[in-house]
Amino acid sequence: DLLAAGGSIKLLCLGTSNYNSPNFQDPFTGGTWIGQSMKELERLFSGHIVLTSNGYNGLNAIEGGLAKIDAALAQGKPDVVVTGYAINDAIMPFSAAATTDALEGMISRIRACNPDAEIIFHNFMSPHDVPEYPSRANRPHHDEALALYRKMAQSHGFINIESVDPWEELRQRDLDFYLSLCTEGVHPTAEGNKLITTPLFLRGLGLDIPHTS
Repeated sequence: DLLAAGGSIKLLCLGTSNYNSPNFQDPFTGGTWIGQSMKELERLFSGHIVLTSNGYNGLNAIEGGLAKIDAALAQGKPDVVVTGYAINDAIMPFSAAATTDALEGMISRIRACNPDAEIIFHNFMSPHDVPEYPSRANRPHHDEALALYRKMAQSHGFINIESVDPWEELRQRDLDFYLSLCTEGVHPTAEGNKLITTPLFLRGLGLDIPHTS
């Protein structure tokens, strides 16, 4: 609504290593969806979005979410928060109760900072085991974690965006192509995000985006 009215918003992206923005020169490429999405959002709403991005390698909603949310909020009161940790919440050991408590704690702190903030869940990737990186075997609770986010999004009225199924469909259909689009079987490359993650994220926001450039 703010953007439609010509106002500006502060956007906070907070999540796993797949939330590392390329602006911060991180070696992981998983967060390239952020820059790709921002390019399209800037095209539509030039100069009206201020981005802050915080991605934490290997951390889940407890360690990288609830434990980091105060520091992230201190960087500026966000109007929109995009967050998701399912890919790491699923790592053993997994506790649905503890993960739920962490997410509820994050929501409470975001609301305390800005009662009108919009919260969006965004989870993606279907992992695959590669040599030296048992990315899928280490995440036996991924379906449970994703279901938890869906349930919470529904109960709170949040937008919930997932691109797990398209990644899994590609993994099953053309494993070689899938592996060319991700590293360690869990981090999308820039091209992988461009083809799958980013368009689905933007469509999840209600934007009619057939592709990104």
